[in-house]
Amino acid sequence: MWIKIYQKILLIPTIQKPDLKNFSATGFAAALKPNVFDGANYKRWHAKMILWLTAMNVYHVALGKPVGPLTSNEDSAFEAADNLFRGAVISVLGENLVDAYMHLFTGQEM
Repeated sequence: MWIKIYQKILLIPTIQKPDLKNFSATGFAAALKPNVFDGANYKRWHAKMILWLTAMNVYHVALGKPVGPLTSNEDSAFEAADNLFRGAVISVLGENLVDAYMHLFTGQEM
């Protein structure tokens, strides 16, 4: 009797290994997205925001546009990163804070 039951029980490991085949940078960045900032716990939110923007590879926008002449490809890449940076910041601000930052046109101003 016990032998028949034992054969039907599935062997499920208690510690599962991460599935590295489905691991992607976008999934990792999405997991790091901070909660909406409502004015409380700024230091914690700020640290999470820096990690999230770094994972998305747009944190360099906070330093401003690089000095010196840029090629058209570099300029368009910086503008795309700037737009992503501004959208990311606005997406995690609370409703009471969004209007104060909507009129800023560059990531460095934010």
